[in-house]
Amino acid sequence: MKEWAGREFAEKMGSMISAVRSPAFPVHLRDFIQSQIAFDNLVIVVFQNDSPPVDLYYWIPDRTGFRYEEQYLKISYALDPFFRKAQAGEEGVFLIGEIAPDRFFQSEYGKSYFSCVRMLDELGLVSAGGDGCFINLSLGRQRGSGRFSRTEKRWLDDMSPALAPLLRIYAETRMARMDLPADSGSAASLEERLCRLKPQPGITEGLTQREAQVIALVMGGHSNASIAQCMGISRLTVKVHRKHAYAKLQVSSQADLFLKIMPMLEGAGRPLSRPVAVTAGPVSPGVLPM
Repeated sequence: MKEWAGREFAEKMGSMISAVRSPAFPVHLRDFIQSQIAFDNLVIVVFQNDSPPVDLYYWIPDRTGFRYEEQYLKISYALDPFFRKAQAGEEGVFLIGEIAPDRFFQSEYGKSYFSCVRMLDELGLVSAGGDGCFINLSLGRQRGSGRFSRTEKRWLDDMSPALAPLLRIYAETRMARMDLPADSGSAASLEERLCRLKPQPGITEGLTQREAQVIALVMGGHSNASIAQCMGISRLTVKVHRKHAYAKLQVSSQADLFLKIMPMLEGAGRPLSRPVAVTAGPVSPGVLPM
């Protein structure tokens, strides 16, 4: 990691601040952070309490097989550890390894997302926005790039008092220019969506609230022991709920659960239209074609 001082650093910061109300802001933000921290992708998303997330910008040059709009923004975001932090109202800078459930990287979501974008590590800033929203700035490193260091995390944390207000201004400016779908409605939580599943081909019976809670945690990458701790119940009770839920949903594994049930949950809530990422000045961003 470079020493953050000198004229070049100040110029990059000035360019970023000047562009805060412009669609070019993420490019300048990316250039500013990359002057200190190496990373392979960057995403800015707004998590909302009662609506699907709003994707403000993403730069993922290598995302073979990963359909960001279709997979993440519709329902998979509910399994994201950074979304869970926002849901709990917790601001800060986090490494994914610090906040992910104990079986997250073995979960179907963890494996599918991280393998499709070849992700090795993720460093994120979660900050409060207006109206109960939270903004997540996510930096990712792919395999071969190494993990983020504690020094890099500390630098982003040191910069967060400056970056968080800029992210909020940018988010408010961009969202004010968006056309909201007339039927955007409220986005139910993962647990609520699971509770709403009705008997149909492949599902013998609806889930109870407790069973839906357990299944949501299983899908998020929690072990039985972790679920028991989260819910304040015994491991045996978790096993009973899980067994009954699997029987009703006619699945036999966590992988079956994810592959079968996730498509059934995607219908409730549609993501807002995504603004186009643009280049700015002499910066060569390599932004994904939209």
